[in-house]
Amino acid sequence: MFYYLVGWPTLFFTGELALYAMRFVNALMFGALMGLAMTQLRRMRRAPRWSMVAFVAATTPMALYLGGSVNPNGVEAAGTLALYLLVLSSLQQAPRGVWRTFSPIVIAATALLVVNSRSIGFLWVAIVILLAITQTGWRRFFNAIRTRWTTVTLALSAVMVVASLAWFTVLPEYDQSAILVNPTSPRLALMSAAFGVFDDGKGLIGFFGWLDTPAPEFSALAYGAAGLGFLLFSSGMTRGVDRWIPLAFASVIVIVPAAVQTIVADELGYIWQGRYLLAMYMCFIVASGLALDQQVTRRGADGLESTDRIARYLIFGLCVAQIVAFLHVMKRYVVGEDGTYDQMLTGPDWVPPGGWIPISVAFAIIVLACGYLANSVSRQARGVVVRSSAERTTD
Repeated sequence: MFYYLVGWPTLFFTGELALYAMRFVNALMFGALMGLAMTQLRRMRRAPRWSMVAFVAATTPMALYLGGSVNPNGVEAAGTLALYLLVLSSLQQAPRGVWRTFSPIVIAATALLVVNSRSIGFLWVAIVILLAITQTGWRRFFNAIRTRWTTVTLALSAVMVVASLAWFTVLPEYDQSAILVNPTSPRLALMSAAFGVFDDGKGLIGFFGWLDTPAPEFSALAYGAAGLGFLLFSSGMTRGVDRWIPLAFASVIVIVPAAVQTIVADELGYIWQGRYLLAMYMCFIVASGLALDQQVTRRGADGLESTDRIARYLIFGLCVAQIVAFLHVMKRYVVGEDGTYDQMLTGPDWVPPGGWIPISVAFAIIVLACGYLANSVSRQARGVVVRSSAERTTD
């Protein structure tokens, strides 16, 4: 279904115009899903301090790159994150007003989009729904399924998933003789996937083009440090389910590549790429931020005193890393992988519509503006938590 949604401009355009139109449609879908995820995050948290920082950290250069390409991985990742937050927020706080009417349709449509992006989307949908229910508590889920809203949501989602499974089963067999396949033993594939899990990080942060252009070292270091920091702090500073949900997502990132490779090794060889885990990585980072927010809420205003400046610097650093990665990828297309920035100015081999300089400046302004907004929302948490602490003290 993904290629139907993205490929329809080819019915009206040809050549480069059709390609840009498809990329534009893909970018719209990606942006809409990320916006949906953000609205659910704001709906769920009055004080989204670290979850807002986590949202910035989860939007890696690779996520934006795939979101602007004719590639299902970006939409799959954004859709999975949106579905996770949709289910989580709906269970934490029952939908009201107009949203109560439309939320079942939105949840079902998001699930449908994820399962039809790639075949592994069925697994992602099952994982995020299971972990969202676990995070809010199974008792709350069983209470929720008694309501008409939950019944409609489950029924619509089930119909969508079953229809997608039926679609996959009736697809015709295509001649794949031209595809280069290097079968290997399941044992060798398992070992390669298990020991290569850390190399997959390149595909999560940035491995562009035909997997020939890794992200610049600064961008890789900034986003890698953010991911590691969220793992360490969410597992070390939280407790109970707040600790185990991020660890569960992290476990999926480690286990799934090895499991998939073991199953398909003798038929397809080693096929796994780090970008395939982007959906789970984004959910892991945001779940870690939610866990830290819960800890801050418990500690009250004291939990924010020492973190204000850290959060602000982290958001700014990630924005700069995003811009650096964008310029690095732009250089690949303008003068080639081995070209220099000086050549981009003096003798570009290719120039995008509008020129690479105006596009790069516009991208930098948008990223910094989004970073400023994220920091503003994050800082609002201080006032909310301080008021909550004062109310508890007064009581």
